[in-house]
Amino acid sequence: GTGIRLWEGEDKEGLEVLFNELKREYMPFTITEKLLVKEMAQAAYLKDRAVKLMEKVMWWDADRNIPTMSEKKFPLILRYHNQHHRMFHKALAALTKLQSERRKQAREEAKVQAIQAKAATTGFVSQNKSAAPSQAAPASQTSVKTTPNLAATPPKIAA
Repeated sequence: GTGIRLWEGEDKEGLEVLFNELKREYMPFTITEKLLVKEMAQAAYLKDRAVKLMEKVMWWDADRNIPTMSEKKFPLILRYHNQHHRMFHKALAALTKLQSERRKQAREEAKVQAIQAKAATTGFVSQNKSAAPSQAAPASQTSVKTTPNLAATPPKIAA
């Protein structure tokens, strides 16, 4: 389900269509991405609900030839609208950032796999740590020259 309680006269199918269209557009892969898409659908639906409510509390004053509104209800509905507008864009920003990070990680993993596949076929192992971080030689195979710690040796005093 969509998690929104529908009011009398509201269309459940419209909400489901919106949710499915957002899923098709953003193709969520992880559960977190799916939750963010659901949150976007809810926010968009509730924002549209607020627009419909605003239309109900506004009317045209034919005598003064201006739009008129309920002074008590309109500001509340406007806050409701703006809250869901921000909620939608916050979820969208989180979703796009998450998907971007996932795609970046997949590209990095593909590079490492390509390097490993090339090394397996050619026998070449890159010494460049940035190109192949998993190809670094173990510590037991590296030769390290050490210098004695002069501060740890007591000075010799001539007698």
